[in-house]
Amino acid sequence: MVSEAHKTGALRRAAGAMEKVVTVGLASVAGGEVTDGRRFIGDVANSMRAPVAIDRRFQLYDDGSFDLNATAFLYGVSVWELEKRLVKRQEEFRRRACLWFSFGWLAFFAWIWRTATLHWTAGHILAAIEFAPFCLIFFLVAFQSALLNYQIRRRRLVSAWHYLQADEFWPR
Repeated sequence: MVSEAHKTGALRRAAGAMEKVVTVGLASVAGGEVTDGRRFIGDVANSMRAPVAIDRRFQLYDDGSFDLNATAFLYGVSVWELEKRLVKRQEEFRRRACLWFSFGWLAFFAWIWRTATLHWTAGHILAAIEFAPFCLIFFLVAFQSALLNYQIRRRRLVSAWHYLQADEFWPR
């Protein structure tokens, strides 16, 4: 009978040998591209796990409206300069919302066109189903940008539901 420790050692040795064979084979075929890709994926994963730094200098009143005087003081700028920056950010979010909304419709119509003109096989149906979330993502990013535009325009934090019920839905 072979002991459990011996099995583990043999499995580890075999896995190590296989890893060396695969690594050497990949290194000879792809050069440093595989290593660079692995490093890039690791960097992206680490940045996604990292906590997001929240800027605590932007101040709000208890009702959610912007406290421009306190915020301007904490940023070290005048209220007029802060207003100018907010107008610039509002315009930026309006452009982003329009751009992502356009991408969403473009992707949606391309998806409709492609599904209407393709031959219905299992592979094509799967590809059509897999592409649908991209249309949704474009529309959700457009909605987020429009919501931020609305919050800056109203100078207060509002929920997505409140924004959907607003009279002025489109960014300006």
